[in-house]
Amino acid sequence: IKMTDQEDILLTHDDMIFEKTNPDWLTQIQEIAYSQEDIGIVTYKGAFGRSGPDYLDGLNWIGTWFMFIPRKTINKIGILDDSMKIGEDIDYAYRLSQNKLKVIILDFPFKHTQQRQSSHTDQSNEIIKEAGNYFKKKWHLQIKE
Repeated sequence: IKMTDQEDILLTHDDMIFEKTNPDWLTQIQEIAYSQEDIGIVTYKGAFGRSGPDYLDGLNWIGTWFMFIPRKTINKIGILDDSMKIGEDIDYAYRLSQNKLKVIILDFPFKHTQQRQSSHTDQSNEIIKEAGNYFKKKWHLQIKE
C-alpha cells in the first residue's frame, strides 16, 4: 500500500473466488465507496466479525481477506499498522469508527475458500494477548490483567 500510487486499494487473499455472474463487481464496489463521503471501507458479508476482549470487546472488524479501501480513507486515517503482528484489521476498524467512517457490507457472490492455511492459525493465545495489549496501549484503553 505504501508503494502504490493507485487511487484505491483492494486487499484480498489468494483463495478468494469471484463468481462470474457479475463482471462489473469491482466498478460497483468503487461506485458504492464514493457514493457517500463517510464510507470508509467496502467489504462482503463473509469478511467481517466481532472483536473479543483481547482487543476491544464487540468492535466490528473487517478481515484483510477482502477489504476495498478508497483513497479518501487512506488519506484520512492512513494505512494498516504493519507493526502489529496480528490484529491490524481490528486496529483499522477502530480507526474507522473513531473517524465516524462507515463500513458497507455487500452481499456479492464472493467466497473465501480458506484452502490455504492462514498465517494466523498457528498463533498462540500469548501472541493474541500481546497484540491486544499493544492495541490497547496504542489507543490508551484499559488493559485488564
